[in-house]
Amino acid sequence: MKPEKPVSEAGKTSESISPSEAESNQVTSQEVALNGAQVASLLEIVRQVALGQMPRETGVNMMQVAFAISKENAEKMMGKVGKGFEPKTIEEQSASK
Repeated sequence: MKPEKPVSEAGKTSESISPSEAESNQVTSQEVALNGAQVASLLEIVRQVALGQMPRETGVNMMQVAFAISKENAEKMMGKVGKGFEPKTIEEQSASK
């Protein structure tokens, strides 16, 4: 049995698309995943917004500019933080266990 040829999003096999088409369809690792340091930096932005040390809008803008994240994804990552969300103190967290 002959293996199937990979098919691109446009429905063409990888053998029938030009190199420039293939290059334009490539997804960079930056678009797919962030490294550990980037994730830690994003968490720090969220933490600062949660603690009221930075306005939510500033945090979302920083995510967009510094990490090339869409506004939609930055908003998703921020969640409810800065929209009336108040983090629990360590004492409150311990008491709820």
